Amino acid sequence: MALADTDKAQEYFSSTCAPEAGDSKAHAYHFIKSLEKVGSPKLDITSDDPLSLVFENKDGITTYVAYNPTNEEKTVTFSDGKVIKVAPKAQSEEQKVLC
Repeated sequence: MALADTDKAQEYFSSTCAPEAGDSKAHAYHFIKSLEKVGSPKLDITSDDPLSLVFENKDGITTYVAYNPTNEEKTVTFSDGKVIKVAPKAQSEEQKVLC
């Protein structure tokens, strides 16, 4: 629910949230609040790496995220032309504000 509608997820969390097996209320809260900030997945932008995703929030801010589990620096190219470099064994995020 939080991936599609953070407001609805927050409402559910505040009233009847029962975490799934193996999860906790603290983790669910963190997940909702993180998505509230970065927004929903922007599935029309893809990349050349499976460990990456793009989000867009209500203010039009686009956040590019990629993770690199390897021992070498990695360059991730997104379908809209955005390119980010990700250090070894690290996650990288970059934002673009629409004017």
